[in-house]
Amino acid sequence: MDSARRYNSYRGTVGRIAERDIKRDFQADAPYQKIVTDVTEIQLNDHNKAYLTAFVDLYAGEVLSYHLAETPTLALVMNSLKALSKHRGAIIHSDQGFHYQTPAFINMLKDFGMTQSMSRKATPVDNAPIESFFHILKANIVHHKRYESFHDFKMVVDAFINYYNNHRIKQKHNGLSPIRYRQLTTEAVS
Repeated sequence: MDSARRYNSYRGTVGRIAERDIKRDFQADAPYQKIVTDVTEIQLNDHNKAYLTAFVDLYAGEVLSYHLAETPTLALVMNSLKALSKHRGAIIHSDQGFHYQTPAFINMLKDFGMTQSMSRKATPVDNAPIESFFHILKANIVHHKRYESFHDFKMVVDAFINYYNNHRIKQKHNGLSPIRYRQLTTEAVS
């Protein structure tokens, strides 16, 4: 395994770079206002890698959509973005990876009535919540583990994200899971 080289989806300016609308304001007053996304590479064993993209809502920390693939293609991100079509008006914040600069991604955001926001180049702290989610996921299901197949790993990712959304409590949400926090706080407003 080449542990010194980290995956980097930045390929220079290959499309349009969006403004940094979020500006590290990671607070949201309601669900689906601000959503962060990124792609991470995961070493499964000595020969195989997987790439995970996730879209995480900043209101409750809920993983709204994710997709896993064996290659970091545009389809990886687009398949996950399609699941967000009903969240019109959201700001989608990412890094400057090539996926997010493409006309296909930009146009789908426009079609969904969403605003695009991007971190500054080489500034992971500008997208800290998604980096934090990937760190938690890797600490729980990747570090010091090997997976014989992509399929085996996908089953573990699916189970972990279900656990993360529905059962993993957050102290800042009074000991509630992301989905339960969203449900209780939005019911109280209704």
